[in-house]
Amino acid sequence: MNITDIIGDPNEFAIEYIILSNVSPPFGRCRLWFANIFLGDIEEEIYLSTTCYLLENVLKNKNKLFLNEEFNNVSESEIFNLMIEGKKINYSGIHEFMIVSGYDLFDNYIYRKNDDLCVLWMIDREIQQEKKYQGYPSQVCFATVNINIYEEVVSKFRKKLEEKFTF
Repeated sequence: MNITDIIGDPNEFAIEYIILSNVSPPFGRCRLWFANIFLGDIEEEIYLSTTCYLLENVLKNKNKLFLNEEFNNVSESEIFNLMIEGKKINYSGIHEFMIVSGYDLFDNYIYRKNDDLCVLWMIDREIQQEKKYQGYPSQVCFATVNINIYEEVVSKFRKKLEEKFTF
């Protein structure tokens, strides 16, 4: 039986995952938690190493994630809508976040404000009608996570994976 593990606090930022095989690279299921709302499909089988790399990539690029000053007074919903409309090329500082299978049911973006990472996401409207997602928020979800907390959780996730796998 595979056991779900959670690293971090789902009320702030956490990684929930299940390892499904003992082969390398690590294969399993994973979703992220921000402000007690999940991002990702825990039933989708994915390479956990890819998820780890994408999470670490945010840290590698954290100094490139600041919003242009013109967006300082723009609401999160407006920023999200600009991204969805395909205007993201013009907005440096905002990046697509988790762009792999398991997260593709959600449009999701990340940017930085001071010492926090700001995550915006919304489940695909068609998917939201499925029984397993009924009750999931229908509007844009938004959460901020202190970079140090994000880094600590991601580091622990890598260490947990490295205890059993090489990647």
